[in-house]
Amino acid sequence: MSLDVKAKETSHNIKEIPSRRIFHENEISISGQDFTQIIDIDLTLKGNVTKDLPNMPDYPVRSLENAINYMHWLQTKDIFSVVIRMGGSVKNEESSVYSFDPLFIGTEQKYNELYENEIPVYQFLKAQKAAYKLIRTTFSPKQLQIIGDPFGIAPNKNGGWGIQHEGGSLNYEKTEQLIKEIAKAYSEVELDGILTLGRIYKEVQITRKALDEINSNTKIYSFSQNIESKTAYIYLDEINNRRDTGQKIIPGNITEMALHTLLDIYEGTDVIVVKPTENYHAIYMTNNFLTNKQSILSFLQSNKIKDICQTNIELNHVVGDIVNDIDNFYEEKCKKVRLSTYTVSGSYYLQKLLGQEKGENFTYNVLDETFKNAKSAAGECFITIMDRNANWYLSKKN
Repeated sequence: MSLDVKAKETSHNIKEIPSRRIFHENEISISGQDFTQIIDIDLTLKGNVTKDLPNMPDYPVRSLENAINYMHWLQTKDIFSVVIRMGGSVKNEESSVYSFDPLFIGTEQKYNELYENEIPVYQFLKAQKAAYKLIRTTFSPKQLQIIGDPFGIAPNKNGGWGIQHEGGSLNYEKTEQLIKEIAKAYSEVELDGILTLGRIYKEVQITRKALDEINSNTKIYSFSQNIESKTAYIYLDEINNRRDTGQKIIPGNITEMALHTLLDIYEGTDVIVVKPTENYHAIYMTNNFLTNKQSILSFLQSNKIKDICQTNIELNHVVGDIVNDIDNFYEEKCKKVRLSTYTVSGSYYLQKLLGQEKGENFTYNVLDETFKNAKSAAGECFITIMDRNANWYLSKKN
């Protein structure tokens, strides 16, 4: 069947060819309430100060006092949600360039070559808790949504996360206990959400159990498809920038991304956070899982997953549990999960670099397309975009 479209005749009898475009208005709009502003806080900074980061123009690390002032300002831009990562500055007398790193204390061992005064894991968690308590005292849950990123508590020199044995391998039992304590601490200071990092085996399940035991309302935001990106941490030195921790998914491995998405839903996440935001395929895939139970069945019953399950007894049990009770899994879990994205620092740097080369209008258009594509791919499950450039974009938009 052919489509018979008649050309219109103008007043000058010139035939006007119909446009291929169907919609002439934007289907997606972006506002301040679509964003969660990312903020880095250095707990060793005193007073109302900021420190500039290498390769991160217009995105300074903030003291606690300055960060609180900044959060007040964000509300004037209609941004009422923040994700906060806390860390400390590395002592480096050979360089005058400021360096922000989470405190490298994952082995519970003092690194005297980096710090004058070491802060063990649980002491730093206690310091974070005090800082979050001050922020929550300043902003009620109705005024500001606060999501805590615990990465700064236990990163390690080799790029991995968690408490390690002295040889460098992961001490899973101690790390599991740390994850529980993080969940409890963040809940006690009334954080609205906690990020799980997509690095530790059953991280969501551990967090979910800890929160349920204290009847917490704190939601889990999970980096379910977290990939081993070599471009994510642009503010780090060249060596750090290219480490393979072995904890995250290899880039491009969409099968594993999909599988971990469903596993995190099974374990009890509240929000799937696709990182980086540009992984539109992962956003769309996740939205499809959350809105179409047949897509879940098709994936879990595929030959790839069947082959994996043949060699993994525990995974085979979980997949079987989902498939055999798909209606309950979909209705009680999937339909309640929301979808978010997170823009990494490497993307932020590229966006700013474009601004230097092509002008701020070009950068704005890149961001506008990125945000609209991400929100569009997330569909009805969309909840927020976590981004360092949120406030800048909105200031240019207005």
